Amino acid sequence: GNEEGDRCSTADEGDSACLAGGKALVTCREGSYRVVPCRGPNGCSRKGDTAWCDHRKAEAGDPCRGEVVGCSEDGGLMFGCKDDEFVLLSHCRGPAGCRPAPDRGENLVECDASRSEVGDACSGDGYACSLDGKAFLSCVGGKVTFGLHCRGPTGCGRQGDNVECDGSLGVVGDPCKVEGATCSTDGKSILACAAGKLVEHARCPRRCADLGDSVACE
Repeated sequence: GNEEGDRCSTADEGDSACLAGGKALVTCREGSYRVVPCRGPNGCSRKGDTAWCDHRKAEAGDPCRGEVVGCSEDGGLMFGCKDDEFVLLSHCRGPAGCRPAPDRGENLVECDASRSEVGDACSGDGYACSLDGKAFLSCVGGKVTFGLHCRGPTGCGRQGDNVECDGSLGVVGDPCKVEGATCSTDGKSILACAAGKLVEHARCPRRCADLGDSVACE
């Protein structure tokens, strides 16, 4: 019969029980009862002397406790628990989206962030491809930021656990990180990486050719 906002004693702090229907639990926190949605497939269930809440599906603002994560209903977002409520951690625009993590515990999910948009929320220091597969992106300070153009024929794509960028073609002024040469997209110049930008290294009388481990004028 305990409801959201009802007072509870300090002796009951942390006590919890499943509500009828098994989709939420009620718990005593800081002197009052709080209802916690359990949106995951297993809902609310008893584990020993306490009630356990499946948070693998969640919404922003849901109450939570501890290091738990959850997915939005559509699988496009991953939430994490901060200051006792769920907040957005990352967009999950890759083909696998956000989903329960197999064989990794009852309250863990996986987020496929291999495809992203600049400005998306992200977690960690991973890398991703733009949605059109033409740019290499990185996670900096919790936001997805532009990294490199991937103008080569294979663009940006996932290779196993890695995200790779085909930088075999470029345009003067493109940002670059690797010393070396590449061909311009119009095939008329050899470009080199200098001070983090592609600059024209040489004009080609006919065309620039990619020889695999180097480029040269034909």
